[in-house]
Amino acid sequence: MTEGSEVLERLDLAAGRDRAGQALSEVELALSGLVLPESIEPRAVALISRGIRLAGMVSVALHAEGAAVTAAESAGRSAALVPLARAARRAVEAGFSARQG
Repeated sequence: MTEGSEVLERLDLAAGRDRAGQALSEVELALSGLVLPESIEPRAVALISRGIRLAGMVSVALHAEGAAVTAAESAGRSAALVPLARAARRAVEAGFSARQG
């Protein structure tokens, strides 16, 4: 999951930067309003937040134009995002499944 932003950067969201930036801002805004039970450990909350943030980034990347010009580049871009989406889901699941106090 830590490598997620690097992969997204390599996939180049520059072509739709304004729209992607706005969408990422909306993800951050939604995340700032996230209220979780106090019984969830801080480390689990951090993991859940990172997972949700990464899921938002992947969603934006999947819907942004990026620098992919050919169908093969577009398919490669989508294929690179699938493991990131999976990692994001697992992070959220792990955070919510963590043992509490």
